[in-house]
Amino acid sequence: MFSIKLIAHNTSFFLLFALLLFGGASLLPYTATLQAQPAAPNLQCVNILLSGNVQLNWAPGTGGTNCGATFTAYNIYVANNPAGPFTLLTTIPDALQTTFVDATSNPTTTLYYYMETQCGGAVSAPSQTLDTQPPVAPVITTASVLNNNTVQLNWLPSSSPETAGYIIYRADINGNYIPIDTLLNPAATFYQDAAAQPGTQPEAYKIASFDGCTNVTPGPDNGIPHQTVHLTAGTTDCLSEITLNWTKYRGWGTGISGYSLILTDANNVAISTIADLDTATTSFTYPIPDGETNACFRIVARRDNNIDISNSNFVCASIFIPEAPDFICLTNITVGQNDSIFLTWNIDTSVPLNGIRIRRSQTDSTALTNYADYTLPSPISATMNFTDTNTETRRFAYTYQIQHFNVCNQNTYSGIAQTIRLRARDQFNLTNGLDWTPFYLTNATLLNYNIYRSIINDNNYALLATLPPNVLEYEDPLGQDTGVPGYCYRIEAIYQIACPDGFNDMLSSFSNTVCINQAPRIFVPNAFAPNGINNIFKPIILYPNADGYLMQVMNRWGEVLFTTTNPDDGWDGNFKGQLAPQGVYAYYITMKTPIGITLERKGTVMLVR
Repeated sequence: MFSIKLIAHNTSFFLLFALLLFGGASLLPYTATLQAQPAAPNLQCVNILLSGNVQLNWAPGTGGTNCGATFTAYNIYVANNPAGPFTLLTTIPDALQTTFVDATSNPTTTLYYYMETQCGGAVSAPSQTLDTQPPVAPVITTASVLNNNTVQLNWLPSSSPETAGYIIYRADINGNYIPIDTLLNPAATFYQDAAAQPGTQPEAYKIASFDGCTNVTPGPDNGIPHQTVHLTAGTTDCLSEITLNWTKYRGWGTGISGYSLILTDANNVAISTIADLDTATTSFTYPIPDGETNACFRIVARRDNNIDISNSNFVCASIFIPEAPDFICLTNITVGQNDSIFLTWNIDTSVPLNGIRIRRSQTDSTALTNYADYTLPSPISATMNFTDTNTETRRFAYTYQIQHFNVCNQNTYSGIAQTIRLRARDQFNLTNGLDWTPFYLTNATLLNYNIYRSIINDNNYALLATLPPNVLEYEDPLGQDTGVPGYCYRIEAIYQIACPDGFNDMLSSFSNTVCINQAPRIFVPNAFAPNGINNIFKPIILYPNADGYLMQVMNRWGEVLFTTTNPDDGWDGNFKGQLAPQGVYAYYITMKTPIGITLERKGTVMLVR
């Protein structure tokens, strides 16, 4: 039998040649043995040794036909340029050999190698072409914080075909890059560092590629470290704001477009973007909305390719907002008979109380100023009171307000309360006139005014009149009761109070006390007839006062005919037991009023017989 051995990649050509030479029918009695293309060897690495020679390492090829007994050689080719031309460096006839040292080529320049497997007349496809340079480091795209304990590093795979894996480096506290892990997968494009501490510090990384040869130093790292953004948050007591500061992202150079501040929940889930910030900004002050005390954040660094982003760690911060009472309700203001002013209020004690001030004005609520610091009772009571003895209630209607202040000097205020200022006057027509300022108390409804009167120095007040809340004056008719030295008056406001804590009651507030000494009045007759109806000469005195009283009657020569210090005594027209003759006589009358004013009367009187 005639047979023909053909190389696999020339099989079609020789079949066509045989058909043309012998004719299709003449080939039928023969069989053709075809050699399949062998698998290309796996060139693993090409490294320059310390001796300056170049060592190649490979493994038998896979994915093709095993040559078996037909193995001829490994053909090794070399060139000074990746595009060639390549020349045959050597052939290795041993199928089990997997290394070769090139001692003839010049490694001062980059050399490029590839290999073929030859089996009989068949030659494999070329292996991958490797050079004498270390494998190129991958290009890091981002270093991003997944959570406060893990950083994810992302990169583009190394462009070197000999790359068998990667070494991950992380910077230590001194800035030295220490290998932390080795990846045996050249196709890997990310790594999660679960031993990092991005919640407490920025973490910086580099990556180096290594080839498949053992005991070989890996290639250089990527040279450009990528460092995560580290975010911190601070608060200042008593300020409703959070101050955020962060480190810049390192690795993109000028390719960073800015930062975004993200509001998150407590699980680092984004809620909203607070602000987009430029590359120069590394701090932000976040005002806490009313009613909230904490917030969580992270920073997102944005690259100018609109693809790559890097998350910082996330932080949560709480502000200290001291509690304040929900209400302070003034329940009563009243003037005591000693002119002291008494205040009473209810306060919310469901929260700790810090300090209370009394605010006062001698005019109105627009002029209130801090007047006195109030000492909190121990134990704390929901009802408190204050007595103000430094007052001039006859001159001023005082306005008060209660202020609570917490440790942050945030204030809670009560409403206002105003005393009643009463004025009274002798109207010289046997009446006393009264008028007063209106009573006012926040949360109170005025019902009526009561007027009370007492005889001076008696202090036994009786209700004189009840008036509606819109009436602010009254006239008290005194009648002919000239024996009363004077009267004292007080006004009482009756009101209904309702406070936020549910306190509801009918209470009263008193004004200052005003007393009026009725001014004495002296009326002197101009004639009297000792034998007639008006037979005694004496003045008519309203509200007499014996203190300092003197009456004298003189004749025309100045001789004193009558003297008395008793207002009830008068001259009967006799002098030394004899009737004085008819005629004109002079008199002099003097008397002090209860308030120390001296009254004098001088004139003449006709004595008629």
